Amino acid sequence: MRFSQDFFEKSILLLVTALLTGLLVPYLLKKIDGRKLRAQKESDERKFREQKVFEAELARQNKIIEAQSKFLDDISQMLWKWRYMCVKVAYYGSDLNQEKYLLARKEFDDNIWSLFQSMRSEISRSRRLISDNAYRRLLTLYHDMLSIDEELSELIKIERLDESASKKYLKLNNKIHSLVSGQVDESLNSIAAELRLKGSIDLTSGPPNTKLTLDPAEHQSANQS
Repeated sequence: MRFSQDFFEKSILLLVTALLTGLLVPYLLKKIDGRKLRAQKESDERKFREQKVFEAELARQNKIIEAQSKFLDDISQMLWKWRYMCVKVAYYGSDLNQEKYLLARKEFDDNIWSLFQSMRSEISRSRRLISDNAYRRLLTLYHDMLSIDEELSELIKIERLDESASKKYLKLNNKIHSLVSGQVDESLNSIAAELRLKGSIDLTSGPPNTKLTLDPAEHQSANQS
C-alpha cells in the first residue's frame, strides 16, 4: 500500500514536471526570444538613425567644402583680374603707348565698379567659410586695393601721356608688382592651406584666361620688382 502511494506521488510529480517542461519552458524561451528581437530591433533602429545623422553631417560637410572651394576660385579670379587690369593701365602709361593705354584705361573704367562690388560681396560671404583671421587678412588686402585704386583713378584722368605721366605710372606699376602681387599670393595661399585646399588649386599664376601677352619689357619690369 505504501509502495502504491509512493509510486502515485512520483507519477504525479513526473507528470507535473513534464507539463511544466512542455509548457513553461517554451513560454519562457519565447519571452526571451521576444526580448532579444525587441533589443535587436531597437539596436538596428538606433544604428539606422545614427547612420542617417552621419550621412546628413557628411553631406553638410561636403557642401561646405564645395562652397569653400568655389569661394577660393571666385575670389582668386577677381583679385587677379583686378591686378591685371591695373597693371595694363600702369604699364602702357609708363611705356607711353598711347593707343593701348587708352584701351586699358577704358577696360579699367568700365569694369572696376562691378568688380569691386563682387569682390566685397565675396569677402562678406567668406565669413561663413573661413576663419576670422583669414577674413581680416582679405579685408586688409581689399582696403590696400582701394588705396591703389584711388591713386590709379587720379592717374587715368591723364588724356595725353608724357614723361611726367610715364614716371608716375612706372612708380605705380612697381608698387603693384612689389606689394600687391605678393599680398594676393600670400592671402590666397594661406586661406587655401587653412581650408586644406592648397594642393588642389593653383592660385599663384592668376586666372586661366587673363594672363597678358604684353611686350617683353613688361615681363622684365615684373622680374625686376
